[in-house]
Amino acid sequence: MKDGSTHTRWSAHTLATQLLLVFVFLALSWTSAKAQNAEELAEQQMQIMKQYMEASGMSENEMADAEAMFKDAMNPIVEKQAAEESKAAAEFESQTSGLGKASVSILGEEIEMRITRCETGKDGNFFVEAKKGTDRRKGHLTLRGNSHYNRTEAHLLSPGIGLYEVYISPIAMPEDGQFSWTGMAEGDRGPAELTIDLNCADGS
Repeated sequence: MKDGSTHTRWSAHTLATQLLLVFVFLALSWTSAKAQNAEELAEQQMQIMKQYMEASGMSENEMADAEAMFKDAMNPIVEKQAAEESKAAAEFESQTSGLGKASVSILGEEIEMRITRCETGKDGNFFVEAKKGTDRRKGHLTLRGNSHYNRTEAHLLSPGIGLYEVYISPIAMPEDGQFSWTGMAEGDRGPAELTIDLNCADGS
């Protein structure tokens, strides 16, 4: 009985160690490849790991030890990502200060973005870019003047909505850095009315 008990404890410890290594490796890989929030990912992996441990018959104490090991291993990853995000956010604020703002309305959502690039030439080949934050997937808008086709091309990407595009002919130019337009756009959830208001004048 003693040998069996020792073997069970050894097996549980080995399983916990293996699970810990696997989930930390997955967390490292996914946060790097997909830029997923490390804290949220750690919580997700913790819940999955607990299910495996419960199914293996590990005791509450053994599970608690394994969870503590996992948290200790993940904390530096979470803290590093938080520091990187804070630095990126500060740089984004500094780089976009004074460039202006863009407001987009579509499918009942109002999306406010900061302009990150504004080239409003008078030959029709202008380009304006706006983002919700450092991650373009949270909200991204481009407005491009294409004089060759005599049209303005607008592309909007936003979570929950997907990608929407519209080609405005004849070309619609920003005036004194300001642009306002409402019309139908085509996108991932079918046609929808899109409104774009932006001002990329200096100091706006």
